[in-house]
Amino acid sequence: MIVHGGCCNFDDHGVYYPYDTAQYTTTTITVDLPDPSMAGAAVAIEVSVTGATTEPSAGMVTVAASTGESCSDITPSAGSGNTALYSCSITFNTTGTRDLTAEYDGTADHQPSSSAAEPHAVITTLTVDPATLADGTFGTPYATTISAAGLGSIPPYSFAVTAGMLPPGLMLAGDGSLTGTPSAAGVPFDFTVTATDSSGAGVGGPFSGTRAYSMIIAMADQAPLTATATPSTIPFDGMSTLSTVGGSGTGAVTYVVVAGGSFCSLVGSTLTGTGVGICTVTATKAADSNYNAATATVDVEVTPADQAALTAAAIPSTIPFAGMSTLSTVGGSGTGAVSYFITAGGSFCSLVGNMLTGTGVGTCTVT
Repeated sequence: MIVHGGCCNFDDHGVYYPYDTAQYTTTTITVDLPDPSMAGAAVAIEVSVTGATTEPSAGMVTVAASTGESCSDITPSAGSGNTALYSCSITFNTTGTRDLTAEYDGTADHQPSSSAAEPHAVITTLTVDPATLADGTFGTPYATTISAAGLGSIPPYSFAVTAGMLPPGLMLAGDGSLTGTPSAAGVPFDFTVTATDSSGAGVGGPFSGTRAYSMIIAMADQAPLTATATPSTIPFDGMSTLSTVGGSGTGAVTYVVVAGGSFCSLVGSTLTGTGVGICTVTATKAADSNYNAATATVDVEVTPADQAALTAAAIPSTIPFAGMSTLSTVGGSGTGAVSYFITAGGSFCSLVGNMLTGTGVGTCTVT
């Protein structure tokens, strides 16, 4: 307000203006960008002050918001003609619409003036955290929490999957709890979570934010696998049946001889002794879509087998003193050499190789 006196003028601040020299001015907010602005971000404000005939090149412009924030500038940039340009910036930390008003404080040459109210909207966006989610494992319980925050936003926040698909077995609750037990392994599962705050329409709400996630559900280890051989000890040329208990999933079981291969042969799950020694077999239950492969080992001992019946003969079986008899055998098995020993009546005979000679009268027993 300008108070006119007989010789002079005083504004509302008590500043003196000669009545015949102080020009009327017009103040206008020309820029408040961005509009709407984000909470916490600077808003660039430009103000023009136009004198009646000359540029108001001095004085201060203050911009005030109806929510209490303000900024000022005392160094105008060159305008055009009789207009000076002022600029400053304000950062708003609350959402909603507020009015901006610019006030020029005047000089001895230019009267003060105020702008019309300029509405300005402030919005916000939510940041969804964490940036990444830990991967899971098939069949293992999973639990984590997704949260949200945003300057000027109003909790509580609600959460929902708005694109993609969660890993089977997991569920996102409205409060951001992501829990469950993965029921399928896979690489990867991609989905987007949107968080929404509780701001009302009066401040431009509700406000939201999104985060894209990618999770891998790893295959699980199988339950312990145990391999058995029935029987675990076999004679040469005998057979043993291999089997397993435990493990998980649908993978097939296979067997491989990993040590002692010269002592046995393996077809499917049947092992045959081909030598005397210990065979070590590894059983593998293959991986499927949800489980890793599992292995177990078992030993099978191969022992010597009993030969077929062995019959010894002496030709002739009765000899005179100093006579000779040839010893021989039929039957038996394998490639072992045959040897002979006098086990009784040694005073009645002598033995060289398989030739027996009578040296007395009586019965000689040879093994």
